[in-house]
Amino acid sequence: MKILITGSKGFVGTNLSRLLSKKNEVIEYDIKNGRDIFDTKLLNSNLKNVEVVIHLAAYVSGNESWEKPLDYFMNNGIGTFKVIEAAIKNKVKRIIIFSSAAVYGKPLTPYGASKVFAEAISNSYKDRIETIVLRPFNIYGKGQNPAYGYAIHNFYKGIKNDGEIEIYGDGNQTRDFVYIDDVVKIVEIMLTARVPAQPVDVGTGKEVKILNLAEYIGKVADKPYKIKFLEPRNEIIRSKASTIELKRLGIDARIFQPLRNGLKMTLT
Repeated sequence: MKILITGSKGFVGTNLSRLLSKKNEVIEYDIKNGRDIFDTKLLNSNLKNVEVVIHLAAYVSGNESWEKPLDYFMNNGIGTFKVIEAAIKNKVKRIIIFSSAAVYGKPLTPYGASKVFAEAISNSYKDRIETIVLRPFNIYGKGQNPAYGYAIHNFYKGIKNDGEIEIYGDGNQTRDFVYIDDVVKIVEIMLTARVPAQPVDVGTGKEVKILNLAEYIGKVADKPYKIKFLEPRNEIIRSKASTIELKRLGIDARIFQPLRNGLKMTLT
């Protein structure tokens, strides 16, 4: 199968390219190698005879999105439109679009709103191209860029450096952490699975309190630590994936790596 991956040099894209290239012809399309999704001519030339597009190219920081919201709407929204239009023009059979769990409820950042925008665009084209929208929850794993302020890397760094971690609020807020290898497996299944009627949550379906996450990371670091509690931020309090669509597609929840195992593989 011939597959084009936008955002192929990012964390998820790198892992996807490595796995899928073992059995498929993979075209890596990323701004880091001079391939811009807004370069229509270049995008069209790379889409010749492609069967599936996996659209990952996006800005992904909720905090940063407050500083440059227009960039987020352009790249994540209009960028998605550009990719879909080019895919249809080149008779691509299927497009798999990475959205985000940030779309749920009332989006609390321009990033979340930009993903709602991208989903709306995708939905309007679903009668013209097979479209699968994935909503990943908190993806983690080895090789992830810690610069984006993800809790796992920040906690581990804090414990290792000075034995202190910072938690916003009381730490009882929950997240659904999903290991990168499991995300890649699900995307591989989506290459040929029937097209689901609804967006598909990509997560374990299990909530983990941030306090418990800190505890697990402390055990991996094997060092005592103290917690500095900060003023709560405007953020979702409870978050976990629904596994209903995955089950309908025949994907067993047992494929997911337990968090403690995933943390060991990520941090050691």
